Amino acid sequence: MANRTLKRFTLLLWGCFSVFVGCMLAFIFYARAENQVRVAYGIQVESLKLATELRQTSEDLTRMVRTYVVTGDPRYSAHYQQILDIRDGRSPRPADYSSVHWDLLPGASPPPDTVAPAALLTRIQSVGFTIPEMNKLSEAKLKSDALVSLERSAIQIADEVPNEATTGNATAKRLAAIRMLHDATYLRAKVAIMGPISEFSHMVAMRTAAQVDLAQRHARFMMWVFIIACGALVTLLWRLRASFQAVLGGSVADLQAVMSKDPDPHTLKYTETESLLGRLAEVQLTRENSDGQRRESERALAEAERRFLEIAEAANESICVVQDALIRFANQALLSRIGSEQNELIGVPFIELVYPEDRNELMDRYRRREAGEQNESTSTFRVIGKDGEVFGVSSQAKRFQWAGRPAVMYFLR
Repeated sequence: MANRTLKRFTLLLWGCFSVFVGCMLAFIFYARAENQVRVAYGIQVESLKLATELRQTSEDLTRMVRTYVVTGDPRYSAHYQQILDIRDGRSPRPADYSSVHWDLLPGASPPPDTVAPAALLTRIQSVGFTIPEMNKLSEAKLKSDALVSLERSAIQIADEVPNEATTGNATAKRLAAIRMLHDATYLRAKVAIMGPISEFSHMVAMRTAAQVDLAQRHARFMMWVFIIACGALVTLLWRLRASFQAVLGGSVADLQAVMSKDPDPHTLKYTETESLLGRLAEVQLTRENSDGQRRESERALAEAERRFLEIAEAANESICVVQDALIRFANQALLSRIGSEQNELIGVPFIELVYPEDRNELMDRYRRREAGEQNESTSTFRVIGKDGEVFGVSSQAKRFQWAGRPAVMYFLR
């Protein structure tokens, strides 16, 4: 049961990671799709702008040449030539060459802010028009060049007439130039130009609109993929949370309660579950039981030591406890015999109380006895009192536990 729950949690964890990666990829593709929409919009706007500029150029040429042959003002002839030069890439193009540019400059020259010369057809080709669209433009350009020849003829006729001339011949020439620019032949030529331009504009509008629509549909699709991936991630995270609680066996607060130093009694309920909390609760109970047994042992040991001290103090026989070769306890009988106080002996190496000639043998016996070796428990040696008096004693040694560690207790007679 526990292994199956843990395996489910692991699978959900990997699932969450995989879906998270999918969300990131979906978001990246969605961002790219939105960028494609912006690019498609930009191409559409630029394409329609170029198509409009092509039509507007033809209209501006017609307006300038008609105004010149009527007024004879050379500025309009100069504007006519400037429009042709800008369209064909022979002169710099104004930075803001809008459809009303020449309307804002009825008698002035173009502003100084210009960009590098570039033919209109070259700019159109750089945008990436299709072959049928370029064919329409080429057709319009050829017909426009033919119309320019007619317009130049009218300008040449108007140039032959001085502005102040009022003779019948001069008036007839000017009227002839005006008729050339307004008769049925000229109007048919204009229609022949505007027809391909109109078809070109329609083809461009349809193509770019389809591109924008395709980009928008792709962006919407990627947006829904991203939304669905996010929804799946939220669902998996919720299930992962439930699976994590199943593996844990409870909430994080319950885990903290079980791991606390003094757990509440209600945490005992987890000992019956195959979960992390259940195992922690079992460990906690085991620790509590061990701690209880240790405390009970410490209490029993303390009680035994207390009773030993009471008995040892009441005994007439001299008794001392040696641990790590140091005196840890001496009863009143021994203190009286050597003439010392308790605080003068505790922590003193016991070998200092032994007569020098007996020290090596007694130390050897002590070490073997403390190590647990079986040797003679009874021995005789000489003891030096506080006042320097030397007297012989017979001792019996016994290995036992003092404060939880091995020690040797000597009974001296």
